[in-house]
Amino acid sequence: MDERLADELVASGHLTPDWRPSFLAVPREQFIPDIIWRQDRSRCGPDMVPLRRDEHPDQWLGLASGSQPVSIQVDDGHPVGPR
Repeated sequence: MDERLADELVASGHLTPDWRPSFLAVPREQFIPDIIWRQDRSRCGPDMVPLRRDEHPDQWLGLASGSQPVSIQVDDGHPVGPR
């Protein structure tokens, strides 16, 4: 996964080739908190819901190591509602 992401970043110009080895040497998920937030579109509108590493490790890792930005906090750390 990291190799593919590094290739995409170099191809898009977001990462220069000389930084590629450094990018690959440090796993991104080491810098991502255990709870991240994803959009849940199954409800009436877009809603941010927590995704916990210990409950859904494969989904969490997929988002944490993907090429899209990861939301690590919503509502200043105090989300509204039970979810």
